[in-house]
Amino acid sequence: MAADDRYRAFAEWRLSTHRKGKGRTVRFFRLTRDHTLIWSTVMRGHYVGQPPTIHECIAEARCSKETARRIIVLAQSRGYFQIRPAPDDARKRLVSPSKQVVAEYQNMVDGYLELPEILGVAPRRRGK
Repeated sequence: MAADDRYRAFAEWRLSTHRKGKGRTVRFFRLTRDHTLIWSTVMRGHYVGQPPTIHECIAEARCSKETARRIIVLAQSRGYFQIRPAPDDARKRLVSPSKQVVAEYQNMVDGYLELPEILGVAPRRRGK
């Protein structure tokens, strides 16, 4: 497949993913770099089995603490995050993704993992 065909195929793939209308949470967490940093922190914690605290999420963001708090509160109010006290210290609040966020995140990652096949190219191997 020629390079121009790969770029066109990628554009078609991106259009098809956005036309489906799914992925509300993915779109929310890609609004700004700080949304993405907080989202990535929560998802990493989800997959390692150690949900981050609100403080840890705020520390990862590059915006002001108040703006980071607003992002977390808005995500919680929309049902994207669940916040609960830590079992060992009730003062700490742990942030976990909702089932919807996990499902849409996995769908997004699966789409990216299938992309080389869709574009008809072999995935690149990174050398050490």
